Amino acid sequence: MENVDRESDLGAQALDRDGLSVVLPAFNEEENILATVEAVRSAVEKLTGNFEILVVDDGSHDRTGAIADALSREDRRVRVIHHSENRGYGAALRSGFAAMTKGFCFYTDTDCQFDLAEFPRLLPLLPGADVVTGFRENRADPFHRRLNAAIYKRMLGALFGLRVRDVDCAFKVYRSQLLKEFDLASNSIFISAEALIKAARSGCVIREVAVTHFPRAHGKQTGNSPATLIRALREFVRISPGLRATPARRNPRGPRGDS
Repeated sequence: MENVDRESDLGAQALDRDGLSVVLPAFNEEENILATVEAVRSAVEKLTGNFEILVVDDGSHDRTGAIADALSREDRRVRVIHHSENRGYGAALRSGFAAMTKGFCFYTDTDCQFDLAEFPRLLPLLPGADVVTGFRENRADPFHRRLNAAIYKRMLGALFGLRVRDVDCAFKVYRSQLLKEFDLASNSIFISAEALIKAARSGCVIREVAVTHFPRAHGKQTGNSPATLIRALREFVRISPGLRATPARRNPRGPRGDS
């Protein structure tokens, strides 16, 4: 227990030293965006004042962008990026990654399906890691989504040797430098797999921790729509050959932020 507390303190010190960019992709989340930003701010400001929140309004047709703009006017730590049209989950994340200015990046969804007060669970794993990713302990999604995820996980393991329990769990911390170096290409939900595959094949240290998952209470779920899945499949076909051609390597020097 003492060791966990010590590692948590070291993780919090790293966040405070290097800063944290929180990237929140949002599409038609007017019922959830306010609660998400408030929950993120409440969780993070207990750990550090060195943070920014980047809301990426991905061409929403509702009041998501207006609500985010109002939050930004009230708090300069909240910044808003607007897409004029819906470009996709990956494109929204990439816009956020390009705009972030802090040393660590935490990204999560704006559908209120995660308990953001659990963010400190990632801290004990942060020292010595390049990526800390959550996995949904009791995934609160319909059976067909859980089945799709299980097949997807096996496929990624077979093709790329990726050994991560929950590839698409949107509760991840990366060293920001990595996300900028990876030259991510996906505009779809495939971006989570693309980033993890590139991290693993680059010899990065990836650690995992269980997080709580809730059913969606408000708004419409779009992550498993036919159009979204087709877009992801097309990107998988387009990007996969390049990922497989990249030789896996070990990183004997340890995490990128360590010297």
